[in-house]
Amino acid sequence: MTNTAVRVPEVLGWEDLEAMFGPGVVADLAGPDPFYSVARPELDPLDEIARGERLIAMLQGEQLTAMAAFVHGEAAGRELEEALASASAEIALVLGVAHRTADARVGDALGLAERLPATLGALRSGELTLPKARAILEETANLDVAQCVGLEPVLLAMAGGRTPGSLRRMVRARVEKVDAEAVTKRAEKARRERPAVARTRRHVHPARDPPRGAGHRRLRCCRHPRS
Repeated sequence: MTNTAVRVPEVLGWEDLEAMFGPGVVADLAGPDPFYSVARPELDPLDEIARGERLIAMLQGEQLTAMAAFVHGEAAGRELEEALASASAEIALVLGVAHRTADARVGDALGLAERLPATLGALRSGELTLPKARAILEETANLDVAQCVGLEPVLLAMAGGRTPGSLRRMVRARVEKVDAEAVTKRAEKARRERPAVARTRRHVHPARDPPRGAGHRRLRCCRHPRS
């Protein structure tokens, strides 16, 4: 984790939401009639769906920014590993998610804030969805900061109109041109981190191979916790 300055956002109130997302957002999010757009046929449902997606992306970007700022605050005067563990535990508690889920989200927050700030900015403005931001983050994981600075504007310019999967493939191809070893390192890391139980369960059919006894108990114990 670097000493990159990260803005510490305040808790958003209704006035803040109106200022950020425009008049009417409070009514959209907390209005008494959840079927308001259905009752008003002049509103295009697809426009409403797209607007909702953009609002979600903006809020997710704000949340990740807040997470990164929180971790940086926790790290002041403390060992990095201790600060990360403490911050992740508190975030897991306040969000009601598993520690593993909190660790992953903190990792996303720090990676975007420190290595891909323009990508985080695009997420916060609603120009990029979180799955696309994660695709860029994960595929550039083995590039250094200087390489990310040069490549990030190109990736963001090509992100519009692409699905997350298509974007991921495009980013991987671009990364390979910058640093072929980075793609190899990511593939090796993915193989190392793939849970052994997941590789085993791929070959188990619940109807043909009903689990029994201790083996069944081991499979159940190895399941990943759900958030």
